[in-house]
Amino acid sequence: MQKKRLALFLMFFLLFIFNMKFCYADIYRAHIMGSDVNLRKGPGTNYEVIKSLSLGSAFNLASETLFKSEQDCANGWYKIYYDANSEGYVCSDYVSLTTLVYNATPTTECEKELSEQGFPSTYWPGICELKDAHPKWQFKAMQTGLDWSSAIDNESSCNKSYIASSNPANIDPSCINQYSSTWYPASSTAVAYYMDPRNFLTEQYIFQFEYLKYDLAFENLYIDATTDVIDGAEFYKYHYNIGNKLGNIINDVGKELNVSPIFIASRILQELGNGTALYNLYSGVYSGYENYFNFYNFGVTDSCATTKGTTVCGLSYAKTNNWYGLHA
Repeated sequence: MQKKRLALFLMFFLLFIFNMKFCYADIYRAHIMGSDVNLRKGPGTNYEVIKSLSLGSAFNLASETLFKSEQDCANGWYKIYYDANSEGYVCSDYVSLTTLVYNATPTTECEKELSEQGFPSTYWPGICELKDAHPKWQFKAMQTGLDWSSAIDNESSCNKSYIASSNPANIDPSCINQYSSTWYPASSTAVAYYMDPRNFLTEQYIFQFEYLKYDLAFENLYIDATTDVIDGAEFYKYHYNIGNKLGNIINDVGKELNVSPIFIASRILQELGNGTALYNLYSGVYSGYENYFNFYNFGVTDSCATTKGTTVCGLSYAKTNNWYGLHA
């Protein structure tokens, strides 16, 4: 049974604020009011289904126009953005609209608090929804001092940012180099979408903005919480069975580096997975690389893995960087 200790944490999120010229015209959000609502390629049930939308999910409108229905859904269809700037149509019968920006003047206590912290009003609705659902969550505006347009231009330079998408709108056609068979140079539109925190103010995506430094206030909770993250994975079971307490080790590393142990554990789980496919990277028993570990899958590039294999690439990287033994 999954433990609940993570819920004890007071979540602290940093949201990046760029120098932008905000206009206060109404921007509409489409909230899905049904379960498994079909998103289609056109305004009618005669169009192909792109995906199903879950109850309570929310999307920005691609157009304020209510499109006349070609088939079924007599009241018309809304066109929304999903997955970066991809567009699809959803029957208006299952949509409730709210305004993302309706007034630059704060009216609620939540809006006043966010305004005082330096959050532009375009952040208020999404953050306040989260705070209503999770009163202990705290949000802080991180003023980057960067110009939005300049930041997007820099991050969109050829072959700097990649995206796993075949949608032409997400791909920069001026860049001919493809990172792999599925990753393409990202267009400025895609980069802008993913760099804008306002597109991710939901329970599912907000954790990418979690505060990642080691917080001494949680020192007595980190080991249990970190263990909760990884205790179902095979790499954790392996080390537990031979007497290694990964929760303690990760906590020590996080404290030394001033990095949240929960973040470290999450990245390890992301790289190693729950199974045994990367056993050689976490077991420390591979011949010629005894007691070397690579919990982060570093050095395992496509080109290296193709010629030398995952194990040799990962453990060679570990040996070069003296990742020997398990200690802080």
